[in-house]
Amino acid sequence: VTGASGFLGSEIVLQLLNDGYNVRVLMRLWLMTYCSAARGNRVPELTELYKGLGYGDRASVVEIADISKGEFPDVFQAVDALVHTAAPSGLSGRADTETILAGAIEGTMNVVRQAEKAGIKNIVVTGSIVNVWTSTLTFSDKDWYPITREEALKQNGNDAYRAGKTLAEQELWEFSDSHPHLEVTTLLPPMCYGPLAATQPIPTGNFNALSTNLFLHRLLHPKGDYPITNMYVDTRDVARAHVLALKSKSASIVGRKRIVIMSPHELDIEATLEYVGKQRPELKERLSKESSPGYPSGIPKLVNFGRIEEVLGFKKEEFRTVEETVLDTVDTLLELEKKWEAAGIDVQIPLGDGTRTN
Repeated sequence: VTGASGFLGSEIVLQLLNDGYNVRVLMRLWLMTYCSAARGNRVPELTELYKGLGYGDRASVVEIADISKGEFPDVFQAVDALVHTAAPSGLSGRADTETILAGAIEGTMNVVRQAEKAGIKNIVVTGSIVNVWTSTLTFSDKDWYPITREEALKQNGNDAYRAGKTLAEQELWEFSDSHPHLEVTTLLPPMCYGPLAATQPIPTGNFNALSTNLFLHRLLHPKGDYPITNMYVDTRDVARAHVLALKSKSASIVGRKRIVIMSPHELDIEATLEYVGKQRPELKERLSKESSPGYPSGIPKLVNFGRIEEVLGFKKEEFRTVEETVLDTVDTLLELEKKWEAAGIDVQIPLGDGTRTN
């Protein structure tokens, strides 16, 4: 599993371990030093984390220098499947466009090529809802964000990231078509929310480690901006989809396994805040007082949940409710705040306008 220390990757590792899999946790060297307060090697630390949770030696942690350029054939020895979740999302705000595109494309293809060379046939890759974003907003598995490499080079920031994710998935499917013995699945989620997995190392005071949960964390402040979209899915449901994909039917039976995975429930932020205020009355004065940006409605109805069930065996009614997702997320964020405060951190939530405030 790549990206195994991230928000989604940690949940995938947890579910794989709970399902009885042995998991090789692949971490980039720069991330390991970035996450460590001592700026040291985190392999022993993370290994002990998994052992402390009762998984013994079933989780092995391996570090690599560069996922997009490096050669790491030993990583794939005695491995049956690859779950690739690592993404260069952090680059979008501080790198040039060429670097963002190269990181997205080679960050996927370098791992996939090496896995195939090592004899791995079962490959599951995390994409993004942006890969199917079109002017028609149909969110079909046949849709593609309309961008070429030449056009992508003219983009910057999040637009470049969106282009990179799309081009990376397109190259992946070209590779799959030329290697028909592979069983490839791509899962394309929107915003992921949910509690932090026990297997996720969270650096003290590092809000970036919250990933998309930061959008909900901002709602725990009167001036906190609303999320940029109301499309979402519970990270535990997305993780389950990755695990189910490992045992999904062959593409020769169900066709190309490109899955748009989204909650079937509409996320009404104002109603959700009211619900949180009732369930956690001590938070009522903290909750965002900002006005809704006016999200489009009915988008979950466009998602083909029949296709999700056909390929993954994941039924529509099995997705978690809005209330469960949001309340579990809020509770995990409050628990994290207490830990940080106990460590002497003045918890200041980064607001959408770039400011930080208590």
